[in-house]
Amino acid sequence: MNCPNCQSKLPEAAKFCEECGTPVRSEDGDILGELSFVTGDSFIERYTQIRRIFEQADRFKAFSGEIHGCKNLPWPDGVGVYVLWMKERQDPSDVIYIGMTGKYKRADDGTASLADKKRGFRERGTRYHPYSFTSDGPWKDHYEFAPRHSLTEIKKAPPEDRYSEHIPIKQMSIDCFIIDQAMVIAPTYLESLLLQIYLSFGKELPIANNAL
Repeated sequence: MNCPNCQSKLPEAAKFCEECGTPVRSEDGDILGELSFVTGDSFIERYTQIRRIFEQADRFKAFSGEIHGCKNLPWPDGVGVYVLWMKERQDPSDVIYIGMTGKYKRADDGTASLADKKRGFRERGTRYHPYSFTSDGPWKDHYEFAPRHSLTEIKKAPPEDRYSEHIPIKQMSIDCFIIDQAMVIAPTYLESLLLQIYLSFGKELPIANNAL
């Protein structure tokens, strides 16, 4: 078996490459186990490893806001975690927000199920609190955050007065980590892991995240 990144020869039971640190997908596809072996001396290094784990499982999608308006962002279906970047992607400070889309919930018959897909990635285009991908009004095609009003009041406020911060969507890119039921990974876990890694190296949260 060879490393999928640098092609170095790997021991049969290797969890990661000793040469470049890339996590190695196990035969049973234990992504949760692979996440526990992520290492690195910076947020970018660890983030890149997590991205590769999901890429190898075909559970990752990235797209640029430059060619999409907020109304037409190509969100994948399902639950998961997404990361908003300034498109330069040169530094952890280019991370704007790390957030979760949808949750696992218990079905009425007592069995575990995914949240309705309508509450998945597609919800991000219409969310009003604590941020919004705004598709109309004076801040059309902007990502807005830092609300000036409470959850119950924000929809009633004038569109130009809802948020303090506005970033043109064309200046941003978006990474989506997609989770399905077979993976048995809580979106809350992956969101918290990414935020914890960010906090560990930067001593603060991304600018649009309010809490961990």
